[in-house]
Amino acid sequence: MSDVADPTIASTLHPALRAIVDDVPKPSRKLLRCAACDNPITTEEARIEMRGGHAHTFTNPYGFRFQVGCFADALGCSISGEPSHADTWFPRYFWRIAACASCQVHLGWHFENAEARAFFGLILPRLKPAS
Repeated sequence: MSDVADPTIASTLHPALRAIVDDVPKPSRKLLRCAACDNPITTEEARIEMRGGHAHTFTNPYGFRFQVGCFADALGCSISGEPSHADTWFPRYFWRIAACASCQVHLGWHFENAEARAFFGLILPRLKPAS
């Protein structure tokens, strides 16, 4: 049985995330979900360090401050927009918007460089642990 709260969300999950939700026993999966709609986004195991740490605080050119965590993957996100290098927080990385694939709330950014290395910078207060 799926651990996804809404069955319509379950049918739209990326297949790899779907396998995690369905096949991994609940106590060990450590899912992180969208705080707005409860859609599975990533896992605790996907946390990585960039620029010397997992969590960073950044302020964009408009003065908005974000607490961002770095993740190797976020299969519950959709990525949109053209890659941009403007005002990037990670030198040599282009960014695109990452949103919840279910409710489209802005969850952060997908970063990729010329060597096709990529990661997600997700806004930590917009994620919550699975209950």
